Amino acid sequence: MKKEWFEGIRSSCEAEKVLLYYDHENEEEIKEVFENPEFKKKLRVILYYVLNGQYEEDHYCHEEVSEKAKGVTAMKLKGKKYGNIRVICREFFQNNKKIVAVSVVEKKTQKVNKKLKELYERIGGYEYEFKD
Repeated sequence: MKKEWFEGIRSSCEAEKVLLYYDHENEEEIKEVFENPEFKKKLRVILYYVLNGQYEEDHYCHEEVSEKAKGVTAMKLKGKKYGNIRVICREFFQNNKKIVAVSVVEKKTQKVNKKLKELYERIGGYEYEFKD
């Protein structure tokens, strides 16, 4: 993630430390979204919520559609050119909060369809090895 995204973002939770990772398999796709100027302002808002330990339906929230999808969240981005983009993440709480950006999807309907539910459930089962 580029450093300038964090400039000017204030956290009201002094004790909260959040580490953001990319899933190696989808790294290029995720970086493309994160580095897109169209999403810069929205990403700053999302990072504000993340750094303050908050969830907000329109920006960053749980996507736990079933017990299998536990720990799955989504960064919600909308753009003129790109439509309704979700950066699907998996949260872990080991020593501190860790968020792994796993996949990028375009959500076309208000509801979670079967294909998206299966993706959330698959991501909910992902485990990562962190070097603290």
